[in-house]
Order: sequence, then structure tokens, then C-alpha cells
Amino acid sequence: MPDAPDASFRTRRFFPLYAKILLWFLANGLLVGAAAFWLVREQFGLDRTLLLTRDGRARLQMRAEQMLEALSAAGSDRAETDAVLARLGEDEGMRFALLDFSGKPVAGETLVLPPPVRERLGAGRLRGGPPGRPGDGPPPGAIGPSARPPGPQIFSGAEGPGRRAEEEAPRERGAPGLRAARARRDAASRVDFPKEALRTENPTRYWIIARLPPLPETAGRGRPLALVGMAETLAQSELLFDPKPWLLGALALLGASALLWWPFVRGLTRSLAQMRAATERIARGDFAVRVDDRRGDELGRLGTAVNAMTGRLEGFVTGQKRFLGDIAHELCSPLARMEMSLALLEQRIPAELHDRVGDVRDEAREMSALVSELLDFSKAGLQGTAAARERVALRPLLQAAVAREAPEARLSMNVPDHLAVLAVPSLLARAVANILRNAQHHAGPAGPLEITASTDADAATVRLTIADHGPGVPPEARAALFDPFFRVDRARTRETGGVGLGLAIVKSGVEACGGTVAAGPREDGASGLVIELRLPAAR
Repeated sequence: MPDAPDASFRTRRFFPLYAKILLWFLANGLLVGAAAFWLVREQFGLDRTLLLTRDGRARLQMRAEQMLEALSAAGSDRAETDAVLARLGEDEGMRFALLDFSGKPVAGETLVLPPPVRERLGAGRLRGGPPGRPGDGPPPGAIGPSARPPGPQIFSGAEGPGRRAEEEAPRERGAPGLRAARARRDAASRVDFPKEALRTENPTRYWIIARLPPLPETAGRGRPLALVGMAETLAQSELLFDPKPWLLGALALLGASALLWWPFVRGLTRSLAQMRAATERIARGDFAVRVDDRRGDELGRLGTAVNAMTGRLEGFVTGQKRFLGDIAHELCSPLARMEMSLALLEQRIPAELHDRVGDVRDEAREMSALVSELLDFSKAGLQGTAAARERVALRPLLQAAVAREAPEARLSMNVPDHLAVLAVPSLLARAVANILRNAQHHAGPAGPLEITASTDADAATVRLTIADHGPGVPPEARAALFDPFFRVDRARTRETGGVGLGLAIVKSGVEACGGTVAAGPREDGASGLVIELRLPAAR
């Protein structure tokens, strides 16, 4: 059962400062990257080229050259051309088709072209210009009025130029289609075909377009063609932009940033953790704590302020306890003389006045008890700052306290013989005695007192609990139960007894021993109060 500050601290969700800094850095990096991407895209018009990386463009160029060679070798055989496109689709993970610039299918799969794709293909019909740049002239390798593709030119039918080309070509063995394929391959290897990629919506599709030079009419063509591929996702084909390297690069950058920021953030978190621990000790009443104030920044100034605050608080609290102890000590002598005078007066007055003198004597005794508790409270606070702790066997101390405070009480004790704590014997004995006295007063014969002790998992702390079967304490009153002069019953009648210093003395004594004390309900759900002491174990 932790005390109130620790309980409220643990109920809040903890998020490390280091993780917050890294997340803010990542968010800032993403914002800067997105802004830079948008500016570059708007400035240079990279909408249709970002989907094709350098490797993707080189790979598409190679596939277009292979396609051109295969088409030249296949001639006008549509079935063989479809088979070539099907193998290309299997290799690249896309659906391929061979189209003219009007979008009319020539070979391959049947693709439903959205308007943006048709627009890109149609732009190439304007004077044979490549997509997006109409009027710039024919694409490399195109057959036009003033341009012919490099290499041997082969024409169909009985055209003269076709014959002259065949006559001028070297005599080679094999079919003429193979010689034409070799010539076309040699020419295509020196041509960079126009290529582009775009993305369409409803549904989302990714398209690549590679414009091929016109094939010879002997191959069943005679007009410029485009190799068009379609994929449903970016990860479907290696020709498209692959986000994996960027993600890996972002993770590597984040890891490098984490290592770079680690010394700086570690220094911050170490100072903050030290100050948090110091403030928790101050909240428990330990004003002797100090923090490192050697930093030359705001945290160093904060540490200096914390040390100054704890120094002043320690002086105030120590002075208050000493003042209270001095007053209590000075009141002891007048109260003792008052009780002695009342006893002498009772012997000399008539019998009918004995009751009145007895009432005065009872009030004087109550005042004497209050002063005695004030003196004990002051001593417990003052001794805790200077008293030396030693090894104390727990079971003999508990047995002595029970014999002195509750000799006739029903008792259930489960404390190992070897268990020992590091404490101030007198302060711990007084704390246990006050707990037993409080349980006897409020619980009475309601049930046995249960005393148990055990060590935590780390064997560094001993957990001592004293439970009764009394009426218990309301949950809202448990946090203030150990405050001086606090009482659950605000009436403060003589029948309820006490002045609210017994458990305050317990807290002062336990904290002087380096431990903590807390109150809570019984774990079995029955009525009663459980006082838990956590003390450092003696090794």
C-alpha cells in the first residue's frame, strides 16, 4: 500500500521524455520532407516521373529493347507477340499491352484505359512528339519525312527502297527476320525511348508507358507503338517506385538520430529523475536531500533553487519541532505541580466537593497526556535527523511491544525468527506501540490482531503489516490519517479519546528509520484497518 503521492504518480500513464523528443524530431523531419517534396514537384513538374526511379527507368528501357527485338523477330504473328507480352507480364508482375498512340490495341492483354492514360498516349500523336512535349519532333528512331531509324531500312512489298536495303545488307545465313532483329537491336541499343509513369484514381491504378519507334511494315506494323503496363499497387512490380528503401533509410536516419541525441537527452533525464526523486523525498518530510546543481543551464538553476528550498524547509520544520518540544517540556513541570496541588486539595476539602476536584484532576491529566505526546512527537522528528540506525531483530521487538501495550489481546503473529530490519530501536518500538494502542482502542474485541512480516522479491525491504477487525477508516480519510492532530471523528469527545498525534508519531518514527508507512483496507474485504510499514532489511 503506497502512500498518496506514489499512488497518484503511478495512476498516470508514463511516456519517456526521450521517446517524445524522437517523435517530435520524426514529425518535424516528415513535415520538412513533405514541404520540400511539394515545392520540388510544383517547381519542376515531377508528377509523372516520381513513380519511375533511376533503376526502374533503366529496367523499363531494357524491357522495351527486348520487346522491340521480339516484335521484329515475330513479324505479324499476333499469337507470338501475345506470348512475348504475357512472359513480360509474368516477369515484371504487371499486365502489358501494345497500343498505338490512339489507344487502339495491337497485341497483349485488353486494358481499359482511363482518360489520363489516353490523353498521354494521344499527346504523342501530335507530330510524333513524346508524351507531354507535343511538337518537339518525332521520337528517337521514329520514321518520318526527314528522319529514318539508324541501321538497315527494310520496307514491305515491292517497294524499291526495300529491295535496295536487302541488296545492300550483308549476306548472312538465317531468316531475314533474324537479320532485321539484329539490326533493330543494334539501333535500339543507342536509343533512349521516352518513358513515363502515372497514377489514376477510381480505381487506383499505376501505369507505365514506353514509346517505341515504328516497326518495319514487314513485321505487320507501320505506325509508332507504345508498350503500356498496368499494376494495381506500387509493390506489385519492380519497375515502379519501391518505398522499402525509403522506409529503411528513414529508420536508419531515426536510429542515427537516436544515437546522436542520446548523450544530450540522457543528461536531461538524469537531472530530471534526480529532482523527481528529491521532490518525492521532500513530500515524505525528508528535507536533508540535495540535488546536483553543477549544470550551467536552466536545470542547474532549478537544482540550486531546490537545494535552497529544502534548506529553508529543513530549518523551518526543525525549528518548529524544537519549539514544540521546548514548550511541551516547559509545560510538564506546571502540570505536574497542578496535579500534586489537586491531590492535596482533595484531602482538605469537604467530601461533597471531591467530584468537582476530580473533574479538574482529569482535565489536568488529559493535558499532561497531550503534552507528553507532543514531546514524543517532537523527539521523534528531531532524533530522526541524527539517530544512527542499527540491525534490529523484528520478532523480539514485536513481542515486547505486544506484552506492554496489548497483553490480553487476541493475537495472530506470523513473523520469521531470522527477519531483521535496519532501524532506530527506540523509534521503531514507539511506532509499533502506538499502532497496537490505536488498534486496541478502535477495534477492541472485534477480532484478533494480525501481525505479519515478510521480505519483498528483492530481499531489500521488509513488509510489516498490523491488521485489526475494527470499523476501519473511510477512503477519503486515509491520506491524512498520519497528519498531526487529524482525527476521523471531528467531535474530539473524551469518549473517542486521543488528540490525533499517535499515528503522526508512527510516521515520524518510521521515516526516521528510513521506511514508509501507509494505511488501507483489509485485502479479504472484511471491515478493519491495515497499517503497513516498509523498512530496509538488515543484511
